[in-house]
Amino acid sequence: MNPILKRKTRLKMVKAYLAVICLLVASLLGSATTAIAQGGPISVALTIHQSFIRNNGEVEQLDREIQFQLSPVEPNNPMPAGSVSGVYTFGITGATSVQISPIIFPGAGVFRYEIRAVAEDISGLTLDARVFTVEIIIANDGRYAYNILVNGSKTERISFEHIIMESTEPTEPMIPTEPPVGREPSTEPPTERPTGPEAEPPIGGPGGGNNQGAGPGTGGGRLPQMGDDLSLVLWLVTVGVGLTATLAGFGVYYYKKKRCMQLEANQDYSDILKDDSF
Repeated sequence: MNPILKRKTRLKMVKAYLAVICLLVASLLGSATTAIAQGGPISVALTIHQSFIRNNGEVEQLDREIQFQLSPVEPNNPMPAGSVSGVYTFGITGATSVQISPIIFPGAGVFRYEIRAVAEDISGLTLDARVFTVEIIIANDGRYAYNILVNGSKTERISFEHIIMESTEPTEPMIPTEPPVGREPSTEPPTERPTGPEAEPPIGGPGGGNNQGAGPGTGGGRLPQMGDDLSLVLWLVTVGVGLTATLAGFGVYYYKKKRCMQLEANQDYSDILKDDSF
């Protein structure tokens, strides 16, 4: 066969193969487009989780409502029903999970949204300030998937964790005590009593002596107590009894001595021997 005819035949065969491949690709695209048109819009509902945590890590079942906002990253993205000015606002009460109103997508594409907590009635709480980015991917066959990002990293779910800074339970008011019957309540502030080493000054002056009887300006002796008076009385009685006994003994002694001297002067010893009191 002529080489030129061979070359023309091969070209015709290649063109035929290309035509068949183009037809196959066109039929596949057409069937995919038909599937989207027949399936209708795609509805996607996102789930938001919320919890309250104390500073020590303990999870608290706090009955508080926190407001959230969902906003589109691309301005023409579909939004849930009830959105105002391109922003969808919703609230979650307590530690729970909530599925928000669905987003209706008309066809295939990639759609991104941001979800954040907003400051409203947060006394005693520190809201989770993280912003979650949700990337929803709608395929031509009607299937969809989404990625959740927070601070540039993937995460499994949209979960907000708020920190409890102080107790939110109301404290019971203090009930004032009533004064005793027949006595008027005192309006003067209570006298503070010192505590510690200053509560009772040392006995005596700065030198540490026992200056119990020291007067003003002698270094600050301790105040007299009731027991001190009793001790003084006992001491005086003891001293008085001792002096009385001593004087009586001296009197008897001098009386005997004087009697003996008189008897010796009279040279009369018989009276002394008969005297039983000698």
